[in-house]
Amino acid sequence: MNIVIFGIGCVYLKKKKYFFNDNIVAYIDNNDNLVGSSIDGICVHKVENIKELTYDYIIPMSLDTKNMIAQLLQYGVDADKILLFEDYCAIRLKNIDFHSEKNHYGASDIKGKVLLVVPVIDDSGVPVVNFRLADLLVRKHYDVTILAPFGEERIIKNMVKKGISVSIIPSLISYKYANFSIKQDEFDLIIANSPGNWPFVAKVGWNNKIHWWFHDPMNVYQNEIHKIQKYIQIKKNKDGVNKSLFCKKNIAVHAVSEIAAKVFISIFGEIIDKNVDILPYALPDISNGTLNVKSDKIIFSIIGYSTPIKGQDIFVNAVKKMKYSDKAEFWIVGLFDETTRFCKSILENIQDTNNIKIKGIIPNEQMEKLYSEIDVVVSASRQDMLPTVLAEGMQHKKICITSDCTGMADFISDMDNGFVFEAENENQLAEKMDYIINNFEYLRYIEDNAYKTYKTNFSENILYKRIEKMINELGNCETRGARSQS
Repeated sequence: MNIVIFGIGCVYLKKKKYFFNDNIVAYIDNNDNLVGSSIDGICVHKVENIKELTYDYIIPMSLDTKNMIAQLLQYGVDADKILLFEDYCAIRLKNIDFHSEKNHYGASDIKGKVLLVVPVIDDSGVPVVNFRLADLLVRKHYDVTILAPFGEERIIKNMVKKGISVSIIPSLISYKYANFSIKQDEFDLIIANSPGNWPFVAKVGWNNKIHWWFHDPMNVYQNEIHKIQKYIQIKKNKDGVNKSLFCKKNIAVHAVSEIAAKVFISIFGEIIDKNVDILPYALPDISNGTLNVKSDKIIFSIIGYSTPIKGQDIFVNAVKKMKYSDKAEFWIVGLFDETTRFCKSILENIQDTNNIKIKGIIPNEQMEKLYSEIDVVVSASRQDMLPTVLAEGMQHKKICITSDCTGMADFISDMDNGFVFEAENENQLAEKMDYIINNFEYLRYIEDNAYKTYKTNFSENILYKRIEKMINELGNCETRGARSQS
């Protein structure tokens, strides 16, 4: 297959490895600075030069595929020559099964079977949340399988060691070329995650009860709604109300926070007529928080992939406006791609500072050490459904600061169990951090209250009770083996 890749930004770079079996004849991109360069010896062209290229398919690689497709059609590209990445994967990539030795219990001790469907298996938020849930359920004597279109072998092997089976099925993200099926009543509980799992929900939700769990920022939804509209005809009933297969009673919708629920309704509300239940995730229990490793300075840390939505630029600008920043250190932890415009601007902004440190990626197994070293966890996100790092901070008895555009703002009361500032208000964030520096020794009550908030909302015991209720309600409402197909 001879293909042209449209878009060579972060989306393509993350998924580049899936194209190794095919011949990439050219790249095209809207960034004039990239035109004329090359990737692996293959030239990058202007989009308008597409007529000069010979290929079987063009694959748009961006979160904004809708506008990319419109642009290609404008330049005379045949619609049949445009192949979505999801459909490419369904056609070209193979299914792989990783079977665990199952739960380490006898068959008679297994309480039931659970299926968790995730958009990818890697170190990002949604997969990690589901891996933790799977591990919890295995320890509670459930037979658990995780289903994903892609996965990192290192993480998959770790799951299998924990007693979790894993199936990699690339067509999970393709509605047009889906080649998967789930037998009716094969599982006692099915949880699909994120908008990207909509093809699974659409195909399997006719005959199976599915709990659809949303964790994602708005840009993820916007890309998926385009794909849904492309493949699924939305019909109106006699009352003029939009109805689709997503409105079936077999599908229940959950969101990790109120803000996640509002985003879901704003994007999907017209085609998915559902009440949204709030279902926060859980963190693995630790003994009783983590003791600080003593330091001469108070250490503030913002943790996560460096991108505009996470607000590392807001954090840096706030530090530079502080009165007492010399009494503290400020760490930027997580993937920091110095080739991106965003990260380059941060590096330029901190050239004249010596207390802002770029720490880069910290492996999961070293996060405990990180939390022992830092004092304050900051989320300056412009939008974040429920930042895991803040829940982890509470778990480790750390002071947490969040913008009011995160789902965690629902759980934090300013100056009670943490601090809340107005999103993108650098001055206000600076004031909060200055206050903490000047009053740090008197804020132990905030650390204690933060830990109580974790125990009440994000402990394994709380989530397990919710999950058991889902399973029991399904069993009570519909006799196993004779569930409704309507």
